Amino acid sequence: MNEERPPEPSPPAAAPTEAAPTPPAAAPTEAAPTQVSGALPPAPEPAAAPSPPPSQPLPPPAPPALEGVHEPIGAPPSLIENHPEILVGAAFAGGLILATLIRRRGR
Repeated sequence: MNEERPPEPSPPAAAPTEAAPTPPAAAPTEAAPTQVSGALPPAPEPAAAPSPPPSQPLPPPAPPALEGVHEPIGAPPSLIENHPEILVGAAFAGGLILATLIRRRGR
């Protein structure tokens, strides 16, 4: 089943009009070591850690809660915070008014 096929002949190459320049001979390089050692090159030394910033005093603790107060102190929630759908209705009404004004101006 495993039959070796002979290599297919390559198509004839076109004759070059000029001789191709030959690359210059490579300069001899350092001889490669013949044995591979298992040792790794030494690891680079880590950079010195920056010194920590000067310590700042901690903020004072929060004051204790007032006794007997169960609701938050301050302004009560607004109507919009309780019913955000009012904003949608106002935007729709504003769009209708703007469309009416633009239509009247165009006449």
